[in-house]
Amino acid sequence: MKVDFVALCIIAMMLLSSAEARRKKVAAKPHAEDGLVKEATSVSFRDVVLDPTLPVMVAIYDTDNVKTTEILAAAIETCAAELKNLVEFVYVDGSSADGKQLAQNFGIQQAPTLILFNSELVPVPGGQEGQFMKNPLGYEGDGTAASMMKFILSSISLNHVERVANDHELADFFAKYSGLDLPRFLYFTEQTSVSPLYIALSNRFRYGGVFGVAFANSSAEVQTRYGVKQFPTLIALTPAGNNDDEVSVMANLNKDSSFDQVKEFIESHVLPIERQAIIRPSMYPEEERLRQKEKDHAKMIKALPVQLVRTKKEWVKLCLTRKKGLCMAVFLDDVSEEKIPYELLANVTYKVAAKSSQELQIVVIDGLHNYEIVNHFGMVNGLPDAVVLNPAKRSFVNLVGSITERGLTNFYLDKAIKAQGKPYKAKKVPKFVKTPAQQSEDGDISDEEEL
Repeated sequence: MKVDFVALCIIAMMLLSSAEARRKKVAAKPHAEDGLVKEATSVSFRDVVLDPTLPVMVAIYDTDNVKTTEILAAAIETCAAELKNLVEFVYVDGSSADGKQLAQNFGIQQAPTLILFNSELVPVPGGQEGQFMKNPLGYEGDGTAASMMKFILSSISLNHVERVANDHELADFFAKYSGLDLPRFLYFTEQTSVSPLYIALSNRFRYGGVFGVAFANSSAEVQTRYGVKQFPTLIALTPAGNNDDEVSVMANLNKDSSFDQVKEFIESHVLPIERQAIIRPSMYPEEERLRQKEKDHAKMIKALPVQLVRTKKEWVKLCLTRKKGLCMAVFLDDVSEEKIPYELLANVTYKVAAKSSQELQIVVIDGLHNYEIVNHFGMVNGLPDAVVLNPAKRSFVNLVGSITERGLTNFYLDKAIKAQGKPYKAKKVPKFVKTPAQQSEDGDISDEEEL
């Protein structure tokens, strides 16, 4: 049998090329962009985690390990589909510099790791005053969807379900948020613990109703009052005027009832979304106060001197010929608004301001289209990268390290402000190039400026 070694080599190369392409694809995006599992970055992470309605499960992947990522991503997809509208699912690329920084913020040393962020707000560990987030719980089980779902459902906060055992506790149940005309839900069960799905639904709809549970072995008075003779039973008590309530019983509820059936029943009785937004501060004033603090913190971060350079004029004025202080230029391969690590850079600004008397302007520049500038300043390690410019001395210093809060802060404090740096001439710096998106925004307007 004659073997065509050339053909075999070509086939082998094609297979390797295909495998490599597949590896890069999986490593870059473990989940579809329009799917149930969304990507989180340092920019979007806080907004995702601070959603006050739902718990959030965060998967931090080691995307360099393709096989493990594929298996874990498939299990996460299953969980996301089963717990849709109950729990948000997001993932972080733990192999990227941005993902590693996020992981370090939560004391995570290696990926893959799963963390459930519950709905209660707590202060951010080591964060600025006014920073709050959901309470994180680490997952220590295996990589199967069943184990993950069991962990999630058993970990969701019970704080939004009131136990009702007798008429006295029933009165307390009705007294809670009594001035807001909220519907009330009572779940009667033979079990000795609350159904995880009912707990999850109470979290999901906690701004639209009040949730209670009555255990069969200790709620005879309440069962008699509402004529409950079988379990499980779910009733909705909707204010009907004259201190009376309209009682609705979910028909055909049994142990095999689907989540969607129970959700549909509850959804048909809770307050409309627009009404929930109005009364939420009255129901959870402390949470609203913390959320407002977080919004104020976010505004403060946006007000700090971290600027996306869009024109040659800005590049020249802020960095090359500024009158005083230094400019740290961070070059990224993607300058879409959601990809820029504003918070990371703002925290660098905080730390630098506290320890250095030098004024620092941080700018973000599209390094992909401005590769000539990147090369001019000797940034040969690929993007992202950074350089500190001292316009007064016409000198610059390159970052040697990673684009992380610690890396940038230490680089600036320990090296950049002390180093003599290498000389540069403003007129010799290659021309700034706008991204196609910036060009389309500005039309043909020229921003030429003599150096």
